Amino acid sequence: MAIVHVCLALLFQPFVKVALGRTVWNIVDVVVAIFLLASVFLNRKRNSA
Repeated sequence: MAIVHVCLALLFQPFVKVALGRTVWNIVDVVVAIFLLASVFLNRKRNSA
């Protein structure tokens, strides 16, 4: 999971410009947001059980 978070940080940091279209970036933003929210809720559920 740490590798996924590092890759996401590298994707969203402006060290190297990733030229994707506005539509593609919007889709990436939504997918990443859903993934991060799901991982938070699943982690809470796992820790409370």
